[in-house]
Amino acid sequence: MSINHSNSVIAKLGILLLTLILMVSCGTAEPTATHTSQPLTATPKPPKPTDTLNPPTETATSAEAAIPLPTTTALPTSSPTPLPSLTGSGGGLIAFTSDRDDGEGDIYVMNADGSNVQRLTDDPAYDAWPTWSPDGSQIAFMSDRSGNPDIYVMNADGSNVRQLTDHPANDIWPEWSPDGTRIAFPSRRDGNFEIYVINADGTNLQRLTNTLGHEDFPTWSPDGTQILFCRIEGNNGTYVIDADGSHERRLLDFRVFEPAWSPDGTRIAFGSDHEGFRAIYVMSISEEMDADGSNLQKMSNTRTGENCPSWSPDGAQIVFASWRDGDGEIHTMDADGSNLQKLTSNRFEEEFPAWQPVPSPSNGSSEFESLVVTHGGPRNDRAFDVLVTEDGGSLIAGLANNPGPSHRITRGDAWLIKTDAQGTILWEKEYGGEEDAFFSSIIQTREGEYVLLGEIAASYQRNETDLYLLKIDGEG
Repeated sequence: MSINHSNSVIAKLGILLLTLILMVSCGTAEPTATHTSQPLTATPKPPKPTDTLNPPTETATSAEAAIPLPTTTALPTSSPTPLPSLTGSGGGLIAFTSDRDDGEGDIYVMNADGSNVQRLTDDPAYDAWPTWSPDGSQIAFMSDRSGNPDIYVMNADGSNVRQLTDHPANDIWPEWSPDGTRIAFPSRRDGNFEIYVINADGTNLQRLTNTLGHEDFPTWSPDGTQILFCRIEGNNGTYVIDADGSHERRLLDFRVFEPAWSPDGTRIAFGSDHEGFRAIYVMSISEEMDADGSNLQKMSNTRTGENCPSWSPDGAQIVFASWRDGDGEIHTMDADGSNLQKLTSNRFEEEFPAWQPVPSPSNGSSEFESLVVTHGGPRNDRAFDVLVTEDGGSLIAGLANNPGPSHRITRGDAWLIKTDAQGTILWEKEYGGEEDAFFSSIIQTREGEYVLLGEIAASYQRNETDLYLLKIDGEG
């Protein structure tokens, strides 16, 4: 073998040995990190392809982190489904945001015990942050279906969606006033997030704050006289202003997330990461509103992140979102932090719960509470059912022109009265023709019509009866 050939073989062996060394080295070296895990102080959320919404949400590494919105894909629209019945220990329904059906955010409702989940919105956009009108008949929410986040309102069954704001900047996190006439929300339309209010019909926009910082998460006091909000990037903290934007005062020296005033106005529930990770707290409110958080009660004891508290109508429970099981799920607990209940359980992200108010007489007109009105003619007239209409009036179903007790069916005419909110008769009609009849119940359909149920005589002697079912419009 020649020397040159020997050198060539040695060189090839050297190259082969070097290659093997490099391969082993690449297989054992620590890979370079391409992303960092989410800090414990941030609300856990799934990664999204794009970020189109950037409200001021602080994390351990950034003073303002983006709340991501999912990309959208075209989906067929569907008719809204009927609302489930009102059941559950807290009363009312719970609205929330979920990506369970298509990977995008939509608004859902369920009973207060987690049963009978119904989807209200079905749009390829991101719909989030539902808030109930005080009478529980409507829901305001944020959606980017117009190309950027704006405020929308729909009926409680998902019908009649209408756009309330229309601006190229971000309008987010709506909050309905206790009297139902206005909606507060943060908007970036003037360069940074400030607190605005607008009439519930989309008119009379007013700016309440005007600072260099970011204001977020407005929530009304139950009497409607004050608005609580948080501020970052300048005098960080939690503040209260009068409903007209005046008389600002600092409540806490740290900012809170998604605060919720208790129905009786004595407590505020909120999320906060001021102790290192996001948890639910409750603070008592008095005339001496302390700013050091000394009267805080910590309600959750997990480092996985919990936020978005909302009170039950009776103030006995709190519903909130928690990531303690690895993904966002809706839970409830008693107002003292006990009796934890998990309402949803799946692999999807579900958050922003809002408990539907259950209106009481005190939420309505004080004149109506003391109103006494009588209706009827010279004979016996009876009412068997009443339905409050959207205009605040009533439809009263019953029996008119009854001369007295008789055979199987009570004699007289099926009777329907429409009144205004003060009890004044707008119109009244009798049904059944020459046969004796009466109405025993009345309901409203989703189309705005009315269905009445009763009985009608099936024979001249009135000893046999038939069911009497009648469908009418709003004019009878």
